[in-house]
Amino acid sequence: MQSVNSPSRTVVNSNRNSANNYTAKLYSDRTKELVYDNGTRKVTCENGFSVVYFKNGDIKQVNFE
Repeated sequence: MQSVNSPSRTVVNSNRNSANNYTAKLYSDRTKELVYDNGTRKVTCENGFSVVYFKNGDIKQVNFE
């Protein structure tokens, strides 16, 4: 999985969901990123692999293959 800040990716869509307190971004490689107001980030790849980065430094990885 590429870094979220990888220069080879560009944001193709970004939406703010005020009701659920997050911003959703869709990248050119079809990776989705949710950035919550509390500092938590969830990155989901097209193949179902996802990583959640918590504000306290914890990381949770899930692979649905």
